Amino acid sequence: MSEIDFQNGFICGMATKGLVKSGAQYTPNAWNDEGVYDFFYIDFKQALELFSLGMLQESIILHDSAQVFISGVEYVSPGLYKIFCDLENRFHGVTVINKITTYLRFATGRKVFPFSIHFYVNGIVPHIIPDFCYDNAIYNGVVHGDIYENSSSTLCENVVFDEFDDTTSFVNFLPSSVDEDVSVELT
Repeated sequence: MSEIDFQNGFICGMATKGLVKSGAQYTPNAWNDEGVYDFFYIDFKQALELFSLGMLQESIILHDSAQVFISGVEYVSPGLYKIFCDLENRFHGVTVINKITTYLRFATGRKVFPFSIHFYVNGIVPHIIPDFCYDNAIYNGVVHGDIYENSSSTLCENVVFDEFDDTTSFVNFLPSSVDEDVSVELT
């Protein structure tokens, strides 16, 4: 056994015990206060150099099912900032992406590493579909504003083809049935 083989085996053994994180990337933490939907916190885990709102808007993208506009930023403590934006009705959570790594820098002068994190907004029931494509899906209590929706549907059907050739075509989404009970209260 060579020295390299021994070192690789040692590192693999440590990794299986959780002592080494290979391929780990930089990920700051992001969260909001429950019931507060006009800002969230982001902890970069290190102090940052001074930056402007424009630098932040050019560096960070917030995304739900559409891009979320950043309207302001407030310093809380070294590395911890309040990011002002609209978090209301973000059922799918918010993805925070550092798209340009040259505008934000740590206090040490190093660039903030590229990252992509996703967090669910505290106080809003997340819309998560934890099923496989061919399973029947039951959505319990999905809330859209003032509308409460219960539904059950088949996401897609398993189709067996007997024969494939160069003329075979596939349709990604097959028709499915949906049963919904919707209760709407007008005030």
